[in-house]
Amino acid sequence: MNKTHKWILSSGICVEDVIFDHCKKLSAESLLHSWIIDLDDKEAEALFTAEEWEEIRREIRKLPGTDGTFVNSVMRFADVKTTSELRYLLETTSFRNKDEPYDREKHYDAEWVELVMRKFLTDYEDPNGILHKPHLESWHDINVWSLIIDHGLRNLIGIETVRKESSSEAVSARKNRKRIRTRRKKIEERKKMGSRMDGIFRTYVNDIEYGAIEVAKKYDETKLLADGYKLSKAMHDILICLSRQVHFEETKVRQLRVVGMLHLGLKTQVLHLSSPKGYVSILKREKLLEVPVTVENIRDLIRVLTSVWMVKRIIMDCVDTVNSQVQNSTDFKQELVAMGTETPPQSIVLPWSCDTK
Repeated sequence: MNKTHKWILSSGICVEDVIFDHCKKLSAESLLHSWIIDLDDKEAEALFTAEEWEEIRREIRKLPGTDGTFVNSVMRFADVKTTSELRYLLETTSFRNKDEPYDREKHYDAEWVELVMRKFLTDYEDPNGILHKPHLESWHDINVWSLIIDHGLRNLIGIETVRKESSSEAVSARKNRKRIRTRRKKIEERKKMGSRMDGIFRTYVNDIEYGAIEVAKKYDETKLLADGYKLSKAMHDILICLSRQVHFEETKVRQLRVVGMLHLGLKTQVLHLSSPKGYVSILKREKLLEVPVTVENIRDLIRVLTSVWMVKRIIMDCVDTVNSQVQNSTDFKQELVAMGTETPPQSIVLPWSCDTK
């Protein structure tokens, strides 16, 4: 690590040095071994003073503000207390004004909200109480999260949500980064596969990853911690690969943010990871939300939909940062004219995750 790039707090403490000294004493792996500061980790917090920890926390990027059009599309359902009221709203109101032609760019999110509401209306009216019963992991994927997540993100241009034990290319890149072939040395055995995730947000072309999903059939605190650990490391590997996409240009690396989602039964949590300063990354876990099993708590469903809208916004912003590498002909011409005379942009190469998984 270049000393000039390390994160020095106002107190004069170097964040990377504190983490390194602490990790040398640990007998078990921690996210700190991967240079990830989890803001919910009391062990990490104890390494710094209250003032230093607050300075670290201030560097986390806030979630994007919610779009007014989206808010209006969900607010018409906010006061629903019965299935009759929900059905009446769906039959008598619309996400479009009367005689207004459908515009996918403008209306998709509101249409998606209505589709979700129609789907859950049937669940809330189900005489078998389908949402009250325990189910396998795949049932939640098919009947809950595919509509809420996959359909919600379907209007992202060039991005798909790949489900069911998808191997992460970013994790694979980390595991195979030392693989070499020379005239004097045989190539190592078969290429190592990346961790299998329950879902990956990636591009249709070139398989550039922007986030990942882990799913469990029910909420369990141990499962939350275990899956959260696996997901966090995968997100960090994705961040490293995205930094390659922007050629390690520091101003762009600081703009990158990788998203993750945990689904545990009907509960869900959004995680996001970025590297605001130095060689470390900061992990922020948002509030645990839950899809309600009764219509009386429909506002909880609205909160879940809003969190998905924010996930989509994070992915869109990250895609824009990566795609900003593409220059128009005028900018490219200016680059050629200035070649050799301009100082190249400052770069930073973030460290890979710990190799144990």
